[in-house]
Amino acid sequence: MLEQLSWKIGGQQGDGIESAGAIFATTLNRLGYYLYGYRQFSSRIR
Repeated sequence: MLEQLSWKIGGQQGDGIESAGAIFATTLNRLGYYLYGYRQFSSRIR
């Protein structure tokens, strides 16, 4: 089995990035992998 995997995804707000991460995490979890994930938001000054 794979020992370590780093995966990074990014995009604009509203592009579905959070959904893509959740789907990826759910898939790996169902395959028997343990996960650690976090979201990082940059400040948006308008």
